[in-house]
Amino acid sequence: MAALTQFRPGSQTPPVEAGVRALAICPGFVDTPMASSSSLGGEQMIQPADVAEVVRMALRLGATARVPEVLIEIT
Repeated sequence: MAALTQFRPGSQTPPVEAGVRALAICPGFVDTPMASSSSLGGEQMIQPADVAEVVRMALRLGATARVPEVLIEIT
C-alpha cells in the first residue's frame, strides 16, 4: 500500500492540466479468489461490491473535485 500511495502523488503533476486524475483505493482483504489463501473468512473481508461503489463514486466526481486516496476498512 505504501508504494501505491507514494506513486500516486507523483502521477498528479503533469496530467492534471489534461484532466487526468489518479486515485489510490486501499482496501483491506477483499472477498475475491485472490484472497482465498487468507485465513480470513468471507464475512471478515470487504465485499467486492463495496469497493466497486467507491470506484463508481470517484468516476461520478466533477472536474473541480479530487479524492487522492480512499482507505476501506472492514467494520
